[in-house]
Amino acid sequence: MSVTLYYVVGGNDCHYENLRLSVNSVRKLTDTPIKIFDFSNKWDHDFTNLEVVDISDEINFSKRKIGYQFWRQKYVRALDIDTDYGMYVDTDTVMVNDNLDQLCGFIGDEIGSARHWWVPNFEHFRAKGVPPQNVSNYEAVRKHLKIDDLDPFYAGGVFLFRNNDTNTKLMQKVIDVYDEIYTEDSEYISGITDEVFFSGVCRDVIDLGGALNHCCMGDEHMDLDIVNGTFVGKNKYELVPKPITFFHCDISRRDPSENYTGEMQDRIRELYDGCLS
Repeated sequence: MSVTLYYVVGGNDCHYENLRLSVNSVRKLTDTPIKIFDFSNKWDHDFTNLEVVDISDEINFSKRKIGYQFWRQKYVRALDIDTDYGMYVDTDTVMVNDNLDQLCGFIGDEIGSARHWWVPNFEHFRAKGVPPQNVSNYEAVRKHLKIDDLDPFYAGGVFLFRNNDTNTKLMQKVIDVYDEIYTEDSEYISGITDEVFFSGVCRDVIDLGGALNHCCMGDEHMDLDIVNGTFVGKNKYELVPKPITFFHCDISRRDPSENYTGEMQDRIRELYDGCLS
């Protein structure tokens, strides 16, 4: 069983600093192949078993907002993975535990992700994530994809998939829907994120729990503990904590240790290689 971790990156230098930390955290725990799709041709660090693909001409940086173009690339680049499994990882993550083999075994031939800690279903997302002026746009997409309000809403920051025909077709369908909504002349519509398309198209996702992709924002948001030396956590609405795979925090915006104290804070800070002030 083989798995490739892949990232998409471009734009501001902070994204590359986050990515360096993420790759370094992965390399401390595993020699799993890594592929970086670089849209600004800025990656200049050398790590073992890492491939960089320069595709600096594939993002339109003249757009007012460009983030949604990068989100689309998560699914486009899934089609470029040639190992048994692929795992997309946001740049602003650090690996906490190497449990990739267990995760691959758990999802089997399917796609795995985590329900969003803040908006676990589409009803929550509509209430919290869609500005009032864009509700009609959101509702049009929801109806087009035949989404029910109580359907699960999955976080797109980390997801894992078996590389097979079924999942390739699903990824292509996500791209197709994306391109129906966001044409060449479109600008970003706040509240119409890639996660709407991902969760709306991929209906049989295996929920791997909040431990897959932990926000590290304090216990009022997600549970976090250390058990026998291992970080474990879960979404507030889950029953059983699991070993954390990734912490998810953009350190250019916040300190992931700021809501913790004692050993918990110290251990989190260790994961970030002295980059926290």
